[in-house]
Amino acid sequence: MGNEIDINQTKIQQTDDYSNVLIKFIDFMKLENGTVSPDTIRTYFSIVTYFIDYCKKNSIDPLHITKEQFQAYRNYLIDEHRKRSTIQTYMSVIKRFYDMLIERHITDNNEIKHVKPMIMQDDTEKIKYLTLDQLQQLFDVIKDENPLVELRDRTIIALMALSGTRTVEVANLKVRDIIYEQNITTHTSVNTSDNSLNNNSLNNNVSVGITVQAKRHRRTIYLRPDVANLLMTYLTALYNKPTPDNYVFVSMSNNNRGGKLTRRAIRMIVDKYLEKINMKLTGLSAHALRHTAGTLAYASTKDLNKVQKFLGHVDPKTTSIYVHVLNRQNNNPLADLPIDIYSKNATSSANSINSAKSINE
Repeated sequence: MGNEIDINQTKIQQTDDYSNVLIKFIDFMKLENGTVSPDTIRTYFSIVTYFIDYCKKNSIDPLHITKEQFQAYRNYLIDEHRKRSTIQTYMSVIKRFYDMLIERHITDNNEIKHVKPMIMQDDTEKIKYLTLDQLQQLFDVIKDENPLVELRDRTIIALMALSGTRTVEVANLKVRDIIYEQNITTHTSVNTSDNSLNNNSLNNNVSVGITVQAKRHRRTIYLRPDVANLLMTYLTALYNKPTPDNYVFVSMSNNNRGGKLTRRAIRMIVDKYLEKINMKLTGLSAHALRHTAGTLAYASTKDLNKVQKFLGHVDPKTTSIYVHVLNRQNNNPLADLPIDIYSKNATSSANSINSAKSINE
């Protein structure tokens, strides 16, 4: 690896031989996608750099790589025990990298297009979420010796599980992103002169929303009254005179008190409470709270369009996964088949169980 460069204030290590090509790839992404977040740049840069380093270590010229060598690289990722979804992401980014190389006339080699994608698991199997009872259990175990920490943690989980916010949206939320709707035509943004933050209980005629942005799209989420009240109570306890640029969720640890709460810290907070209800072992994480919001929202409304707007999905296909999750749970096509699986001599399943017990005793 070579020197460290800074692209959009994102520090990235250059690969010596291909530094100029990698920078062209970043420019290509910006032109293709418009605004690209620093996190996306870092991820794409890292994936392509990792691939080029693999090529160098194995004496492969990336500009003249063969289909078989691409397949060997994919198998290498498999041998590293990377998840199928991660491998798909790697291969997809590398394909985009070669699209750029061809478009810029750096190479005419596009052998990667002949590499078949991995067989992926059913999308519904990737969805991890809490049932309504499990979500209640999660709220019930939110406790901390510091009342402000408890308020913060409860508000974070409420926003994620009942408002469908992403971890990055929670981390980046500022006071100015909170809006009030006084009536059907009036919207007032929170500012330092607004008295709403000084009232723990909101007027029934006031709706509170938050404006969030992730993946280049902004949306406003209107909060449940109890979540809105919780948010206002927390902010009132946190700030005497908040300014628009104040972050809503801040660290309360000694080494970063008052600093922006990072996404990693938010994930750790959620994990802590998931562990308390013994749900962390099932593979649940902070993102599972967003899936919980999506699944419960569709179960409650059966309105895919409403859930799509609620979660901020651009493609309705992304939202439709929650339909499939519920359909798999509720719709066994043979559920109403008129057949009795018990013997005609057995009057009930209870009798069968009692008979089985008597044999084993």
